[in-house]
Amino acid sequence: DAREDVLRRDFTINGLLEDPLSGEIIDFVGGRADLDARLVRAIGDANARFSEDYLRLLRCVRFAARLGFQIEASTWAACRALAPSITRISAERIGEELDRIVSQGPAGRGLALLAESGLLGVLLPELSPEDVARAIDRLSHLGVATPLLGWGLALFDRPTLIAALVPRFRWARAFARDLAEATDGAQALARWSELRLADRKRVMRRPTFDASLVIARAAGHRATEAEARAARDASTPLELRPPPLLSGHDLEALGHRPGKAFKVALDALETAQLEGTATTREEALAVVLPLLKA
Repeated sequence: DAREDVLRRDFTINGLLEDPLSGEIIDFVGGRADLDARLVRAIGDANARFSEDYLRLLRCVRFAARLGFQIEASTWAACRALAPSITRISAERIGEELDRIVSQGPAGRGLALLAESGLLGVLLPELSPEDVARAIDRLSHLGVATPLLGWGLALFDRPTLIAALVPRFRWARAFARDLAEATDGAQALARWSELRLADRKRVMRRPTFDASLVIARAAGHRATEAEARAARDASTPLELRPPPLLSGHDLEALGHRPGKAFKVALDALETAQLEGTATTREEALAVVLPLLKA
């Protein structure tokens, strides 16, 4: 019956029913009082509720962070005690719940609760206390965002972890690629003044450049983020991606055999074009021919 149904749900604030005919709110578990008190409380025995579905450990953190609620003492104690059991849940479900925590706001508090509960240490043991502290601070400036931005800030200091998290959280390859690119771009923005013009243009033409701007700004690099944004807005598509002055077919026509040297030469030519030092075919040949001979 309705009461038995509610008693098997996760938290009291999720245990309210509404009579569809009268509109009456039916509360068997004290959910209205906990809403007023801004509390996340497990229904009945917290250990039993979490043991029925360990994903509720992450849901507990997400509700508290997103709603700005506190977690009731016995519920919090059970959450911390059962944190190691989160690995019994499928990678897909864990990944989806973590995506919500780092993107639905306030993500900084969500990550802090994950750390305090012990869940973060189980799911991301590679992060040092210093990594976590910096990630919490950065996420605190983000607000509601997307998983790409949330994870970009969380992993800003540890981008090499991204590849390892693809199988761990069953991330789509396309998402992992965009995350790695956006995070790399944000780090480039952090050292914008050190980059040569060609590398700046390569960063600005990426599809994830706007995400990199947001990540860099939230990570505290406001000045360089503003400079890069202005540079991109002042650049034309042809300046960012000029048509190549020479192709591989051109190099073959000059009597050179295809191989690794082609890529080296053509990459060097693209750099010269982006830098503005090669604007004609003659200047292009002056760049590639010495490399091909070498």
